[in-house]
Amino acid sequence: MTLAEAKAADLSHFVESGRYLTEIYSAAWGHVDSHPQYQSILNEWLLATIKPQDVVLEIGAGGGRWSRNFANRVAHAFLVDGTPALEPAIRQQNDWQGFSYHVSTDGMMPFLETGSIDYCFSFDTFVHFETPLFETYITEIGRSLKKGGLFHLHYARYWPENESPDPRDFTYRDEPLVERLLINAGMYLTGKRQEYHSGNGSLLTEAMKR
Repeated sequence: MTLAEAKAADLSHFVESGRYLTEIYSAAWGHVDSHPQYQSILNEWLLATIKPQDVVLEIGAGGGRWSRNFANRVAHAFLVDGTPALEPAIRQQNDWQGFSYHVSTDGMMPFLETGSIDYCFSFDTFVHFETPLFETYITEIGRSLKKGGLFHLHYARYWPENESPDPRDFTYRDEPLVERLLINAGMYLTGKRQEYHSGNGSLLTEAMKR
């Protein structure tokens, strides 16, 4: 069994157990409301970017630990995950009429019109993607963003001082490679970044559509 298959099996078992109806899955690493690091991301990245008229996209919505902050703050939010369990899980937590739910297991998002998205957010999701899925999602996000639209991307970045890099669970990428992928998808890095040298090691960065 590959790593991707093992992760899918774990999620399937979680969904089959019904626990996603009472727990926010993907919140095992801390709820946004009670975690200082996540509060910083929420306030200085997500909430500082969105506007009431925006159409937004979240990759890896899970059970809605970040998505819930779009409710009543934007015009519409496309929520994407690898399992249809995202819809009942998020509806259980926050059944906002402005959410639409979509499953993508290959990174393709045909439900999005070209140049229709103002903002894309993804945290703790791209860190796990293997190369084909990572690259396909980047390409599709670039296609769907409006000119001037922003993409906040969190991915696995190895730092020499990492406390516990985990290549079994994280797929590490160097910044020049990610920058080339973003450029090829019609985006460029704005310079806004937040580095996480502790734990597994990662980077949160901002790209803008040209």
